[in-house]
Amino acid sequence: MTDAASRFDCCGVVSAWEFQSDFDDDSIDLQVWENVDAANKQATMKAFNTEKVDGLGIQRFDIAEADRIPVRSGDTIGWRAVDADLVKYLLNCGTCTLDYMQEDLSGGVPGTYGAGLQHTFTQDGNDVAETRDFFFRAEVTQAPSLKPGVPHIPAAKPHGAWRSELSSLPKLNFND
Repeated sequence: MTDAASRFDCCGVVSAWEFQSDFDDDSIDLQVWENVDAANKQATMKAFNTEKVDGLGIQRFDIAEADRIPVRSGDTIGWRAVDADLVKYLLNCGTCTLDYMQEDLSGGVPGTYGAGLQHTFTQDGNDVAETRDFFFRAEVTQAPSLKPGVPHIPAAKPHGAWRSELSSLPKLNFND
């Protein structure tokens, strides 16, 4: 969550999520996190959108206005899926990083893991000893409630922009 590619650099709302799926017939929680203390693997989940994945390859979910998650500079993206490897990633590559946090929730979801709660993750890239480059991004649009004098952003700005050769996405992984 400390990697710049997984952080939002402006404010607005998440209007769409995109990722490359390695599995189908699964659901995914698409999340926004606020870093509390990255060195100690602590973050607060702001909110999430739940979507059904029913195919392989690039998945895009446009979010209804009522369900859009507000973001600000420094927030990060994450996800939770039943299958730990639902979101495709490259391993130990030139663009890969150790700057991600993850947790195995197969034994149960801790009481500190949910919207509005601060959570301490059990692992990061250093613990796992694998650099990863995840195929995941969020699209942010300006919130309609912004008034003059508030910083504005373009109508749609992707965060975690696709990298050229494999449409790579930010490095952040919150799995079951």
